[in-house]
Amino acid sequence: IHYFWLRPDRQCLQISEMIEAIAELGAQWGADLQKETPVCFVGHFAIVPHIGSRTNLGYSILSRGKIDLQGDSTHVLKRTPLFDLLIRKAKMGGEEVADKMQPSHSIGLTSVYAHIMGREPTFTNHVGPSFADCLDYIWVSDLLRPISCLGMPPRWAVWRYVGAPNLEFPSDHFSLRAELAFV
Repeated sequence: IHYFWLRPDRQCLQISEMIEAIAELGAQWGADLQKETPVCFVGHFAIVPHIGSRTNLGYSILSRGKIDLQGDSTHVLKRTPLFDLLIRKAKMGGEEVADKMQPSHSIGLTSVYAHIMGREPTFTNHVGPSFADCLDYIWVSDLLRPISCLGMPPRWAVWRYVGAPNLEFPSDHFSLRAELAFV
């Protein structure tokens, strides 16, 4: 799955599809993802935790299992082509469209870094002065307990270069690593 960071509507649907696909695999194997099978998602999700003071929609789906229509950055959905199409062509109201675009799940995911450090890393990606933020995550279900995680390089070490990759950091994304325990 490639998360389309410029389209929050697609991003929400892609995250939902990923979680549904994992749940379907679990069902095929006869496993209950909430009670029997530990789940771990690791990777570049192309979502920042917050947009201004509001929680990013994709981050909200992963961390809370749903979108909070009052507190999250739902205003960005109103600027997407899909939202506009449903309002104009299907003659739906804004709240009705937002309800339709509200994927949810009940796996109960936790961000390892937020759990261990109390917040997401300031950055996991640095392409230069124009962008450095947290885009990469390790998400685990309730059947895995985060024990520790690899720290990010200090800001001064990264920012002395225009961007990454460079001689010291071979990728524009920094390594994530966690020690987990089965519950």
